[in-house]
Amino acid sequence: MTSSLQWIQSIYQRWRAAVWEKVSVLILVLLSVITLSGVKLSHGEMGELMSGGIIPILNSLVAIKVALGSWTVVLYSLAIEVFYSGKDLSKFTCCSMGGSPANLLYPEIKLKG
Repeated sequence: MTSSLQWIQSIYQRWRAAVWEKVSVLILVLLSVITLSGVKLSHGEMGELMSGGIIPILNSLVAIKVALGSWTVVLYSLAIEVFYSGKDLSKFTCCSMGGSPANLLYPEIKLKG
């Protein structure tokens, strides 16, 4: 599946992916500090959802951070490729993984819309 750079950028901006990435990191750090200070979640019984304590929550936050960070890297690399190649952005397509707004990295790149 491929999509245009403009479409990927619009989704990234609409969902404020950069903000969510930063929020997930802050929550991850906060929960890590709370856990290291000795506060623990109830462990529940084996096989239950919360039997792992805080580990599943931390793993989920790391997954969010990695996914959004990868999205950012992909769009930045595409923006650099487009900038240096001089290609027409209206016809440029890429993998639908997404990324960060190209015009934040290179304001002189104007996306046609």
